[in-house]
Amino acid sequence: MITTDQEYDQSREKLASLVGSIASTEAGAAGDDEFRDLQLSGLRSFADDLRTEIADYETQQKRR
Repeated sequence: MITTDQEYDQSREKLASLVGSIASTEAGAAGDDEFRDLQLSGLRSFADDLRTEIADYETQQKRR
């Protein structure tokens, strides 16, 4: 749960980094396909969680 503006900023930065990692992993042709799929699943899950937390914080801030 994001509770401060600092955490919000850090979460947005982390999400941007994750989006880049997802794109890089999707574009990768080397390595095991099953492992890459597992990596992508984890990255996407983490990104989705951050998006939810960011949206919740933004909604909370609008109510103030």
